[in-house]
Amino acid sequence: MVTPDRLTRGAAVSAVASGALFILVQLIHPEEVVSEVTGPLWTVTHHLTMLMAVLGAIGVAGLYLRQIGETGLLGLIGCILLEFFFGVTLCYTFVETFVLPALAEKAPEFVTSLLVLPGGGEPVVDVGPVALVAPASFVLYLAGGLLLGLGISLWRTGVRPLPRTSREQPALPGTPPG
Repeated sequence: MVTPDRLTRGAAVSAVASGALFILVQLIHPEEVVSEVTGPLWTVTHHLTMLMAVLGAIGVAGLYLRQIGETGLLGLIGCILLEFFFGVTLCYTFVETFVLPALAEKAPEFVTSLLVLPGGGEPVVDVGPVALVAPASFVLYLAGGLLLGLGISLWRTGVRPLPRTSREQPALPGTPPG
């Protein structure tokens, strides 16, 4: 039977698995060069990265939903930003996994241009608005994590950044009033 506790535990497992995959991908990621794009390690690494993004999105949603009343507006904004981060990561990694290998031989300069973006390098050819993906992803990740973390931290310390509205639920037993 599906219960809130089981969903919360499932989301927690997803978050932990996503974090473990994040670390693993950093350790096994091949060099960002055209010759690596068609190799088996490239495929494995990027499939794992897509799995990491899906599990991360599930984990963050579960973390937020578990503490929805306590994290407030900061938690909501942080959750939304992190969900966008995981969505952007999934989409960009999909292109790296399925599109770049097909283009590696036919358009190596374009592939090289996409490969240098995450590291902040200068594209060899114009890639249009795709060049904004890496900086946007960084901002979503940093701001989302900070705001969700700040919302949770403020709740845990009993500090409420905004006054309680009449529509909000009263404080949990044992927590300081807002």
